[in-house]
Amino acid sequence: GNGLGRLLMQKIIDYCRHKGTEKMSGMTMPTNSGMLHLAQRCGFSVEVHFEDGTADLCLVLNKPMG
Repeated sequence: GNGLGRLLMQKIIDYCRHKGTEKMSGMTMPTNSGMLHLAQRCGFSVEVHFEDGTADLCLVLNKPMG
């Protein structure tokens, strides 16, 4: 609850963006409200699929060249 998760996530995002990574993606459970909230605050799009018991997370970092 002190913001460590957001700080670490932002460092990972910044590193991947600097290295040219096009996008980050992940998956969590729809009931993991802490992770869903963190992902949204960091700019991830969130698609919850209750019927599958999953939530997909995606953040575009760099547009592909070409």
